[in-house]
This record gives sequence, structure tokens and C-alpha cells, in this order.
Amino acid sequence: MSGHQYVRFVSYFLPAALFPTVLFLGMPWSLFVENAEYFSFDVLFPFLIAFIASLLLICIAYMNVSLKRFSSHLLFFSGLYFLFSDVLAPVQLPELAGTKQAPAEPLLFTAVDVGLLVAAIILAIMLPRHLVARTAPTIAGAIIFGQIFVAFSPLVGGKTFSTVVNRDKRSIGEPVLGEVSKPPAYGGVVADRPNVYHLVFDAFSSVGFMEAIEHLSASEKFEGFVFFPENRSNHVETTMSVASFMTGTFFEGDGLHEWMEAWKRGVGVVGEMLKAGYMLSSYEYNFCLDGASYCLEKKRIINLVGLERPEMLHFADLWFLRVAPNYLQAEAYSDGKGIFSWLAERLATGTNATDVLWLGENLYPYYSIAMFRKMIADEASRPAIGQYVKGHFLVPHGPYIVDGDCRYRENVTYFAQATCTLRMVTEFLDELKRLGRYDSSIILVHADHGSWPVCRGKDLDTLDKAMDEAIRRSSVRGYAGVGIDCAIRTLLLIKPPNASGGPLASSMRETQLADIPATLYDLADVDVKTPVGVSVLAPDFPENRDIHIFIGYRQSEESGDEILFGRDFKKGVLDHYVYRRSAGWIILGDMEATW
Repeated sequence: MSGHQYVRFVSYFLPAALFPTVLFLGMPWSLFVENAEYFSFDVLFPFLIAFIASLLLICIAYMNVSLKRFSSHLLFFSGLYFLFSDVLAPVQLPELAGTKQAPAEPLLFTAVDVGLLVAAIILAIMLPRHLVARTAPTIAGAIIFGQIFVAFSPLVGGKTFSTVVNRDKRSIGEPVLGEVSKPPAYGGVVADRPNVYHLVFDAFSSVGFMEAIEHLSASEKFEGFVFFPENRSNHVETTMSVASFMTGTFFEGDGLHEWMEAWKRGVGVVGEMLKAGYMLSSYEYNFCLDGASYCLEKKRIINLVGLERPEMLHFADLWFLRVAPNYLQAEAYSDGKGIFSWLAERLATGTNATDVLWLGENLYPYYSIAMFRKMIADEASRPAIGQYVKGHFLVPHGPYIVDGDCRYRENVTYFAQATCTLRMVTEFLDELKRLGRYDSSIILVHADHGSWPVCRGKDLDTLDKAMDEAIRRSSVRGYAGVGIDCAIRTLLLIKPPNASGGPLASSMRETQLADIPATLYDLADVDVKTPVGVSVLAPDFPENRDIHIFIGYRQSEESGDEILFGRDFKKGVLDHYVYRRSAGWIILGDMEATW
């Protein structure tokens, strides 16, 4: 190829390459990075393959095709349309929190999308061909370079995708990971202290627990435990709640991301237990805790249950939703299931497990049950002393896809999934008893927050109508006071060491999740003072105290939507409330949260 031919080839190739770069590199990459906590890096491979194959196909075709200019311009303006449509009319979808969802189609965004399409067609037809030929390669080259640079910049300086991109799944400190079919590998010197089992469940309401334990007639399984029906979470969002109850702190207005991530790096309970000589086993689903001797996380659970397709299908569904014009998004993604899941269902030749394999919404509860049962299976190989077992399981949080016997079902209730969750807890307690380590162990079972629907129809309100409306007006999320009151009613069960002789007891103390670190240190005899919270079992526990509650952290749009799908916040607002049994609710005002 002569120099002149090479220049002409590049002048056609670059504009044509804009289309696959935007669709198969830029969009999937930004979708993944902005929602990295939900997906493993593997979901990007099909798109990377499609991107490379598209470029090769264009290269081969443009060596022979006579319609290079026409096809190059067509692909160039198509790429510009999809790029600007994605930026100026983004998908309106709530946070990927596990519920079946449908995107909104605001009229303004539909108008913008239609306007962009019309503009792209007019420009493609009306602009002089020589002007497009001179400018398109430069414009396309700059955009392509920018997209490729953003996609592969984590590799600069020898860094890896897992440490830079998958910030919520990284394995800091290189924990020892065994195959899921093998027991954990333990070794080294451990503390001569009783094992601590710290089990956290997502959205397990104390109200739901009371119903589930009565339904299962399982009170006798919890001998030595104390149940705190008046326990409250300080947050109704998981990431902030976990940060608070793992560090014993409240957010103070700056560096929200650093505060939310610090506990994973050893600030608070994890670091203090390691300092005290405990060995850490981490069952955290999306990541491995710093310093873990054993970790079981998402990828190995997917392999364990043999269901890799749902994540890939879910990501592909969301990619197509992002590609689709605003006015077709509801058709492209209905009730949490997109075009790829729909096609997979139609192409499935058998009926065994197809509901699971092709389910469009996420399968967090399904995987969490598998992870919990793997933790039970691991217990026999775990030492009987000096172990801190920390797990966070995404049940009974939605989507509600398992019944009370932990069998997969579609469209079950919160109560059924809560019953399954409690059933698994009793199986774990039975295993500890079988191994002869139940009595000596310290066991904390609690949730990160409660669940609003479980309180409907129950007389649990702690505020009158005036305060309910005042909270609704003040809330950046538009939450009613009764909703917040229910969402913070959070399960808390504690069994001290050597306390298994008596039946399940109840304590009406006004406790909060920020008390968790102080309680754990007290029970494990670890000498640490916490910034916030006291041991819920302390003899001098304060009987009249303020419970601080923070709501928000995602900035609402003017339309009322909490978040734009794939575009997280940088600054937001937190509502700050106080609840005291003797005084009721107090609105303290807003806090600005800087990312």
C-alpha cells in the first residue's frame, strides 16, 4: 500500500471505526466501571471481542469495497448519534438494587433523542462531502483515542484492572483463596479466644424476624441469644450503614467515598480483630476483606452453583438498554429483563432451571444462599478458637425469588425469603452445636437496615401525622416518616460466650447498629474505645439516648428520580434526624455529602 493509499485508507477507516468504538468499547466500559459493584470483569470480554472483530472487519472490507466513503460517513454519523444520545439523553433507571425495574422515558429526553437523530440525518445529507472528508477523521480519531485511553488507562504503570477498576471486589493483601470445592486453608498463630461469628443480612427487619421465627417455631434454636426488638439502623442505605456499624462512626460531611471504603481497609472492627490475633474468614460476595486468611466471593460462588449466564445476560440487557433510543427503552428493558434474556428464554431447549438461568434481574439472594451454605460446609475445617468469621449475605433483600424452604420461585414474598434466611441461620447454629463449639462462641446476627413493606398494616408508628408529613417534606428522597421509621427497624441478635443455657431472651433497650463495634469488643475482650456507640450488654447502658438517623446520600433529580443509571453522584445531601423514646423525632436539617 503506497503512502497516498494509506492516507486514504485511514481517512475512511477512522470515521467508520467510531461506531464500534462507541457501542462496543465506550458504552460497555463506562457501564461496567460505574456499576462495578454489581458485575465481574468477565462481562466485558464479549464486547472487547466484538470491538476488535469490528475493526478487523472494517479493515478487510475497506481494502476492497468501492463504497468506502458512503459507508464511512454512515458509520461516522451513526457513532456520533449514539455517543451524544447517551450523554444528553441518558437512561432513567434507579439503582441496581435487586428489584425488577422499568426505565422511565421523560418527554424531554425523548425530544432530545429525536432531535439528535434528525440532526444526524440532516448533517449526513447536507454537509459538503469534502468538508466531512477533511474533518471526520480528526474528530473520530480524537474520540476513539479518548475512549481507548479511558478504557485502558488502569494498565498504565503496571496497575491491574482488579486493583483499579474493581475497587469493590479487590483483594487487598493477597488473601489465600482456595477452590470452592476444598475447605479453607488455615495456619499460623491464632488468638486463644472464642470464635466470633459476625453474620450480616441485607434488609432483615426485626419485624420480619419476629414473624419468621414464630412461623418456624424456632425459638428453641436460639438458646443463650438476646433479641433487641427496639434496635435501629442509623442508615437505610447498605454502603453507609455497613461503614457506620463496622467502624463505630457517623459520617461528618466530607470524603464520603473514603469513609464508606475505610472499613474494608482495616479501619474499625476488621483491623482491631486482626490486631487482637484473630484470623479472618471473609464471605462478602463482591470483595475480599484486607487481611483475610480465607475469602469466598462472587466469582467462586457463581462457579459453585454453575450459573454464569445470568450476569452476562443481565449486563448485555443493560448495555442494549443504554444503546436503545429513549423512546424505545421501556420496550428494550421491561420488569428487569432485557432483549438478550428474552431471546435466551425463547432459544432454551429444555425447561430444567431455565427460570434461574435466564432470569433478567440479579440473582443476589440465590447466590447468597449458596454462599451461606458454603460457610456452613466450611465450618468443620475451621479452628475452634481465634476465628473471626465475617459474612454479609444479600437476603432477605429483593428480588424475592426463594420460598420459605429456600427453593427458587418467582414472585414470592418478603416474608417467604425472610423465612428461608432464618432457616439457614438455624442450620448454621445446628452445625456449631454438632461441632461442640456453640456454647463458647460469640455470635452476632443482624442486618444493615430493615424493609418498609413488612411494616404495612402494623401499628408500629413512633410519630404522629404532622411529623410524618414534616419528614416527607424535608427528605431529599421524599421518604415519609412512617417509611423511615420502618426501614430502620433492624434485626439484632447476640449470643455472648458461654451463655447457651437459657432460652431466647428479649431486651427493650434502645440500641442502634453503631453499637456493634463496642459490643463486639466487649464480648471478645478487645480493649478498644469506639467514637460512637456502647456495648448493648453493658450494665450501665444509657436508658434514654439519641438515635441518629441519616437518609439520602444520592442527589435527587428535579423529576424526583434518585439516580441516573450508570452515572453515580459526586455531591449529595443527607437528611439528619434524631429519635429518642422520650421525645420522639427531631429534624436536624441537611448535611452536604461530598464524594
